[in-house]
Amino acid sequence: MNIQNGEFYEVFKERKLINKGLGSCNIEEAVPIPDNERITVAEDGINCYAYRADPTNTPTAREGLQPQELTFNFMTVEDNWDITGETIFLGRDCVVIEGSTNDYAEEKLGVYTFKFTVDKETGVLMKYDGFDADGNIISYSKFNELNFNSNPEIKKYNPDKYTDYEIIDKSHPKHE
Repeated sequence: MNIQNGEFYEVFKERKLINKGLGSCNIEEAVPIPDNERITVAEDGINCYAYRADPTNTPTAREGLQPQELTFNFMTVEDNWDITGETIFLGRDCVVIEGSTNDYAEEKLGVYTFKFTVDKETGVLMKYDGFDADGNIISYSKFNELNFNSNPEIKKYNPDKYTDYEIIDKSHPKHE
């Protein structure tokens, strides 16, 4: 993650790609939303989800550090999942959550069942496996390394280093 003039840039060297402005905020702007207000039902019966702001400013890691999308898609119906055990993952005490998805998640993602490995202390999603109707893994993510006690360097973005990269500007939605 690189920062310049208050804008955030995520640089993917392997793909020669830069994502600009990914909806970041600072910690003061990340107002907590009470749990009972995170999922509400509109008058038409459709679920409405309140997403918390992302003070981590880590778009790629956000899925593990703040996995709102997976949580809303897979865990909204409490009867569809259970805590099935405990494990150690990357030296951390974790709980294992397994369950089935709802019709919407099945159609949207093709995931019928899932398994989460969640850090007990922080709630970080350390590992995720999503399975299709035949039990094959079709979606997954996991941390290979994670340090909870470091102070990473924040780099200043230097556009001169990336003249041959494609830039995707996600800072403002496009209106068609």
